[in-house]
Amino acid sequence: MDTEREAIEASADPGAAPPDRDAARRSASHSGRSDPYLWQSLAWVALLLGTLVLIGVSAVVARPRTPKSEVVVVHSEAVDAAGSVEALLASDAFKHGQKLFLGTCTACHGPHGESKPGLGKNLTKSTFVAGLSDEELLAFIKRGRNPGEPLNTTGVQMPPKGGNPALNDDKLRDIIVFIRGLQATGGKVPDA
Repeated sequence: MDTEREAIEASADPGAAPPDRDAARRSASHSGRSDPYLWQSLAWVALLLGTLVLIGVSAVVARPRTPKSEVVVVHSEAVDAAGSVEALLASDAFKHGQKLFLGTCTACHGPHGESKPGLGKNLTKSTFVAGLSDEELLAFIKRGRNPGEPLNTTGVQMPPKGGNPALNDDKLRDIIVFIRGLQATGGKVPDA
């Protein structure tokens, strides 16, 4: 007998089985210090979180992107009213809008909507502008965009009406006709 305690236990009951040392260890390991299901639960939680991360990453990677060289498809009331892009480019509204655009918007957006670095966005490829109806674009131009707005990627303010308070709704609509022409042709419009 290795220990004094085992000797005492053995002498107290001569018919008793020898002590089970492994049983003592097992009872000590399950005496509240460790939950047998804790590690299994943590493994399931880790597996679930890993799966969610993989789903999120695959959604970002699989998101379709528009190549920068691609001309934005324009579905606008201006193009529909003209009947074709060619008719739009020949219209009086386009020509008047071009003159107004050149006098107000070119400082930031360039004469063909191609943008000035660090200032206005490229209007020929803007999916934001293409995604707005003509009336929504009118409201946007009238309101402008503050530098702190989340969608303002240049950090530069676009003043209401491009900073030209003389532009009424009719003049702004002509500018929108010109912008739709820029988008439909990728900026390849006749010079004024």
